[in-house]
Formats: sequence, C-alpha cells, structure tokens
Amino acid sequence: MGSQYNHIATQAANELNIHGWLQDGSLKFNEFTKSDLSNTYLFQVDFEGAVFKEVNFSNANLRHANFKNAKFEGKIIFDNTILAYANFEGCSSSKPLNFLDAYELGMAIMRDGKRYDGRYRLKGDLKMFKELFTKFGVTMSWPDFYGVTEDEFDEGQKWANENTGPRRFINFVKY
Repeated sequence: MGSQYNHIATQAANELNIHGWLQDGSLKFNEFTKSDLSNTYLFQVDFEGAVFKEVNFSNANLRHANFKNAKFEGKIIFDNTILAYANFEGCSSSKPLNFLDAYELGMAIMRDGKRYDGRYRLKGDLKMFKELFTKFGVTMSWPDFYGVTEDEFDEGQKWANENTGPRRFINFVKY
C-alpha cells in the first residue's frame, strides 16, 4: 500500500480491506513514503502511530480513520479528501497540515484533542448539514453540527475570516 504507483497502492488497500486488515491494527506504526493513496477507500483505517512522508491522499475516503499520534513529514496532500470523524489527536508534522482543500472534516478530532470547529468551511460539511435538514428534517445550529460550543465555533469562524481570504466562498449563516 506504500507504493508511489496509485494502481498498486489502491489494489493493495482493496486486498487489505477484504481481509479486515485496514481496521485491525495491522497498519499501526508503519511507514508510508511517497505513497499515492489518492482515490483509495480507507474507511476506518487504523494508522495509529504511522509515519507518512510525502503522501497523496487526494480524493480518498478516510472517514473514521485513526491517525492518532501519527507523524507527517514533507508534503501531505488532502485535496478533496473525506476526513469526517477522523482522529488526528497527538499528530506531529514537519509542515502545517493543509485541510483547506479537504472535502469533509466534520466531527474529526484535531491534533489538540478538540473537535474540528468548522473553520475551513468545507463543501462536504455544508452538503452534510443541508442533507440533515432536507432529507431528515433535522434542525440544529452549526456549533451543534460540529459538536463544539458556540464560542469554539465563533473562534473558528473568526480564524477563517482572517486567514482563508476570498477563496472561501461558503458564507456560514449565523445560527
């Protein structure tokens, strides 16, 4: 799965998934160098303590992934990646992890052990929020959606307004 060739990495991930080895801890503390894991289904993968060097996760489904205490080195790409419910608690990185271009991060646990607060204004989070209302009639505030307090949500939105600039087109309506 650590291949720089996407078709090999994807085939390996599929094989590991069939045997349940993505979720059973078999990948804990492994090293992935220059791995192209783009477009790979890695639902509930357990990468606890793993080391990632120059890894491409673009368009991957990492929903419920466990990255607890993982180490990220060099360029790590999360473009259009599903990261909802992922756990990044205790992670370290040689460069800041860029989640601005991820697709979804709702309910994820960030490095500091706190829930993601909505600051990146991701398209997938907005879509999920709208679907909860339109399909299921669920009404909730943005802070409730993210599982954070109103103050934490407001702090994240303040950060977004100051740091993400005009590229962020989603205007989160005040709850």
